[in-house]
Amino acid sequence: MKARKAFTLVEVMIFLVTVAILLAVIFMALKPQQVVQERKARLRYAQAYDALNLAVYDLVTSETDNPFERQGLQVIREGHEAEFYFNKMCTGLVKYINAESSNCSPVKVLSNSSTTKQWTYMTREDVDMRNINPQIVAVNGMKFYITRMIEAKVNKNLQSTVIPTPTTDFDLKFFMVYVDIDGAENPKRPHTIQYDPKNKIYPSVFAFAVIPTGEAIPIGLAEYDMTYLQTRVAYVENHIVLYSPYYSYHRAKHAAWGVYNEALYKAKILPPLKEKISATYNDHIKFVLVKNKRSALYKFLIGDYKDEFPQYYNEPLYGKCVPTAGEALLPYDKCSINYETPNFGATN
Repeated sequence: MKARKAFTLVEVMIFLVTVAILLAVIFMALKPQQVVQERKARLRYAQAYDALNLAVYDLVTSETDNPFERQGLQVIREGHEAEFYFNKMCTGLVKYINAESSNCSPVKVLSNSSTTKQWTYMTREDVDMRNINPQIVAVNGMKFYITRMIEAKVNKNLQSTVIPTPTTDFDLKFFMVYVDIDGAENPKRPHTIQYDPKNKIYPSVFAFAVIPTGEAIPIGLAEYDMTYLQTRVAYVENHIVLYSPYYSYHRAKHAAWGVYNEALYKAKILPPLKEKISATYNDHIKFVLVKNKRSALYKFLIGDYKDEFPQYYNEPLYGKCVPTAGEALLPYDKCSINYETPNFGATN
């Protein structure tokens, strides 16, 4: 009687590898193409976000490249201030982003007088970006569109039910940078910042505000959809730093600081708006951009997507962020917001 031979280790490993490959092929064949595209979009968003943040930080901390300042003996011709700062922003990003090509000139338009040229800048972003020439095309195909530097004064008497009311006047300075993460690819995703919640159609273009603190702040969809930016609230309990579950960026602001809770402002529990706090700075930027109602960002500000991205206020968590009586702290100091891109880990 012959003994039965057992499988060798090599045969078992070959079998397992073969099964794994077959399962992977079946999974990819059955998995909806949209899910695959969304995964690719998340990773490309992470690349754009991290690259822009690093570039902006290097720019603003540079002695010569800071696009918000005029260094040394740099001369600005009268009437060409916007052109000067725009050029500094664009040429600076080209230095720090792995660019394949660039064109750091805003559009020149002849006025009624043939001897006069007018510099024009992108003033609306709710358009198909393929109809606009990008300032920078990265080697990975992403396209960057840059606006002029936008300046606005935020008045402490601002009456708004959708953004925090500051207790002091302060000045806003920022550039908008729109990144088409697909370039000319993927025609199924619209090359705009517009989001279609009914049909679950996500855009290819994402908005960032570049501010003087050296940050590129996500504006619009990425604030609300955890797909692109996962956020946690860090708070201290018994001298140990703990973290909340993941929220969207927008929800984390509610949970950490209650920034839309009017009762807390009226009771003076919440502190004055700090210009250096980008998590609230971005709401005022959005308000400046959309007050003419021409922007697709307007729908996020007024809550058109409240069913898709509901307003959120976490009372128990906010309680952990309120300094106890006698502490010389503010809620901004007590709780911090850490947000992560899906590919590269913590970025702030």
